[in-house]
Amino acid sequence: MTTNVQRDLTRKLLERMQSGDLPWRKQWEHTGVATMPFNWSTKDGYTGINIVILWMAMDDFGYEHNAWLTFKQAQALGGRVRKGEKGVGCVYYKTLTREVDTPNGGTEEQSFPMLKRFTVFNIAQIDGLEDLPQQPEIREYEETEIVNAVDQIASVYCKATGLCIVRGGNRCFYRPSTDEVHLVRQFVDGPAYAGVLIHELIHSTGHKSRLARPRITGAESDKKAIAFEELVAELGAAFGCAEIGIQGRYDDHASYLQSWMSALENDERYFFRAAAAASLAHRFLMNGGEIEQTVRKTDVA
Repeated sequence: MTTNVQRDLTRKLLERMQSGDLPWRKQWEHTGVATMPFNWSTKDGYTGINIVILWMAMDDFGYEHNAWLTFKQAQALGGRVRKGEKGVGCVYYKTLTREVDTPNGGTEEQSFPMLKRFTVFNIAQIDGLEDLPQQPEIREYEETEIVNAVDQIASVYCKATGLCIVRGGNRCFYRPSTDEVHLVRQFVDGPAYAGVLIHELIHSTGHKSRLARPRITGAESDKKAIAFEELVAELGAAFGCAEIGIQGRYDDHASYLQSWMSALENDERYFFRAAAAASLAHRFLMNGGEIEQTVRKTDVA
């Protein structure tokens, strides 16, 4: 069962993708500021589909900072949402329980998720807040900075999980049977290296010894299952690159793009599932492969 929230967002995503705009592929060249959306009051980062929702709002309205507050949080901090400002609708799942009949004539409690909506405002829409971030410094990272940052993430993760990175050959891929990430020996630049390496590391998080990521429910063929996994890796790589403040370069997945759009047209929960899985994989990678620190529940599961 889908909701109006899922339906409206899916339509918006489809419109952008059909025009050639992938909203998770943005330029992140600011340093010293968060490029992942976060709550200005709690300092917690948003996860799942909410990352993409707030990135699209950043793009639509040209906000400089990715910091957000609910109306009540703004009031609690002494701020005032300016008259006429419109918020951005985000979502989360709330677990509800109900009594259901059992085959033996008894009853038992059954839990089920209910999609709920909440509204946030960018700090640029709020007057009266104190200690706001300074104007972000805009510069391009040096090549060595990009490579070192990504290599550090990979090193910690590989040491913790036992994943092996093999360099050489003529293509990049993750092989589950040997638990190896294969990379070509040279890349055109640092952003290309970052985007590809994090993409393949996200694939590796789905290994049975880690998050044991299942195929999308109801996949009719391996081709559809592969396309879904590629979307998870695509989003996870975007999240990872944004967290360290760089813009990774990605392969042109034109064939997958058509499959993604087709899936969105037929399943309004498709992107929600992919974003949830990507967010979980991203946090698992950034937590150095420690599953205990990776919350299994995302904004939208």
